[in-house]
Amino acid sequence: MSRFFMPVLCVALSAALVAGCAGPKPPRGGPGGEMRSQMVSMHGAYQAEPLALVLVSYDTDRDGLVSIDELRIGASSEWGRMDVSGDGTVSSFDLSSWAETNLGSATARPGRLAFDTDGDGAISHAEVTALMLKEFGERDQNGDGALDRSELVSQLKLPQFQQGGGRGRGPGQGDRRAPPSR
Repeated sequence: MSRFFMPVLCVALSAALVAGCAGPKPPRGGPGGEMRSQMVSMHGAYQAEPLALVLVSYDTDRDGLVSIDELRIGASSEWGRMDVSGDGTVSSFDLSSWAETNLGSATARPGRLAFDTDGDGAISHAEVTALMLKEFGERDQNGDGALDRSELVSQLKLPQFQQGGGRGRGPGQGDRRAPPSR
């Protein structure tokens, strides 16, 4: 090959290699494109945590409210589903099995540490009841001693994106603007 052709070929191959590594162009509509618009549209959406689904099942009279009495009965019933061996304690294995069936995932919260408040490695009937009562108290926002459906769901809080400037730069990457105040 000629001395002229070899450098041109190297430059052309290098340019092709760099262009190939650059990956696909981001979607139209600015940084984040479609994913960003999906996240923005989800902001303000509501969700029910796995334990809220269990609590709503305690509404035995189907009046749309879970009373403290229904909670106590439900927690006792829940204990029966958790203590599958009938030995008076719930092991990590028992809890994982219960969570898979009743919360939708073996790793769903509340987990073992939330139940096992004395740290002895076993969950007792009293600990299950105490956690359910604690959750009830935290969710009873209006303090009326009953949980309605609005107290069993929570609003999603997603990060807010700012329009304009600083594209492709995150904190510590040349973006000198102050973070938004909260």
